[in-house]
Amino acid sequence: MPLAKQGPELPLGVLYSRLAAGVVERVLWFLIAGSRGGLNRARILKALSDRPSNPHQLSERLELNYKTVTHHLGLLERHELVVNASEGSYGSPYFLSKLMEHYLPLLEEIMEEDKP
Repeated sequence: MPLAKQGPELPLGVLYSRLAAGVVERVLWFLIAGSRGGLNRARILKALSDRPSNPHQLSERLELNYKTVTHHLGLLERHELVVNASEGSYGSPYFLSKLMEHYLPLLEEIMEEDKP
């Protein structure tokens, strides 16, 4: 059977929407419960669900180091769970992506199950 034609490379969010929901769930589980820093990423996602914020605002509100926040935001942005309002502009706010907004109930579930 011939392979389907390959189009241009798609962003992660588009790929996620085309794959089984289980893949997104596994990625979210890994990023939150299965790797170091997951608790901070969960706190950042939760804070952004309350209101868009820039890294400085997040670092103050969550009492985290600024570099820690920017590291986690970068990781979340690469997985298209958050978006930056103006890429590269200092102080621009981050928002939850539409993909992450859809999976907020799963984030709550992961946070509940991951409690010590």
